[in-house]
Amino acid sequence: MGKTCNNKLLIMEVDETNHKTIYKRDFSTTKLNEKWTTDVSEFYIAAGKLFHSDQGWQYQMESYRNIL
Repeated sequence: MGKTCNNKLLIMEVDETNHKTIYKRDFSTTKLNEKWTTDVSEFYIAAGKLFHSDQGWQYQMESYRNIL
């Protein structure tokens, strides 16, 4: 628990003229299995909140990391 990985999909660009930081996504790779992604979104239904991926507990479980 408490371990996360760096986001290798985001490239930070600083626009010093307009004083903005822009993040661009880079899905390019140079080899197989270099980058993995997930797209689990958060949904609100009558019963409450379902599904959310932010490197949460399911990705931090030791057994899950060992499988990877």
